[in-house]
This record gives sequence, structure tokens and C-alpha cells, in this order.
Amino acid sequence: FSRDGAKKEYVQDLMKNKETSERLAETILNGNGRVYVCGDGNHMGRDVQAAIAELLSPHVDGKEYVEAMKRDYKILKMI
Repeated sequence: FSRDGAKKEYVQDLMKNKETSERLAETILNGNGRVYVCGDGNHMGRDVQAAIAELLSPHVDGKEYVEAMKRDYKILKMI
């Protein structure tokens, strides 16, 4: 809940933490990980996908991989 505390914290920002980003990349690339985006599927979903592409980029073409994940139903928007 990004607006519960004094400081706004967004999932896409928390994903960029070094330890978190490495674990997420490993899970997505090698652990058959899936991503479920709940809430605002337009703005937040877009920002989360961009963060995923960024954290995957040292390993693969992040934007292309995210598009493949969407085609393969590995990124799902839950409303």
C-alpha cells in the first residue's frame, strides 16, 4: 500500500533494490516465475513492466522478454 506511510513507496521502486532485483531476475529467468499486477492496470502495470524490463536487461533484452512474458501469460493484470 504505497500511500499508507509518510513516504510513498511503489512496487516498481522496491523492485530496483539490488538484492531484490537479482532475486527477481533469477526467479523470472530460471525459476519459471510469473508476475501478477493488482490494482491500476494502466499506469502501475506499465511502470512495473518497465521495472521488470530494466532488471532483466543485464541478462536479456528486457523489453522483448517482457513482451514474451505477456504473450505467454507470465505477466497477468488482476483488476
